[in-house]
Amino acid sequence: LDLGCTSGLLVGAELLWADDAVDSLWEAVSPLVLEQDWELVYGASMRPSNALFLARLGAMEDAELSREGRLVMRLCCECGGWRTAEECVVAHWR
Repeated sequence: LDLGCTSGLLVGAELLWADDAVDSLWEAVSPLVLEQDWELVYGASMRPSNALFLARLGAMEDAELSREGRLVMRLCCECGGWRTAEECVVAHWR
């Protein structure tokens, strides 16, 4: 995939709901990062498929992976209370 630019930014979150989707996502983003100097910022819940994907990113010696933990909360519009709260990882791969 050649988008005609020398670098860029890909942003994605919660793209993997099943382990069998890891290969497809990898095939879509890895050429841009590894061959065309793009950066991927990916928000991931603690789902096993996301762990597999992040492990694959981290295994690449030609790119750098950094991670930071975040708490993602969904609030109730009526009362302002928490509806859900989930620990997530934001990964930067370049």
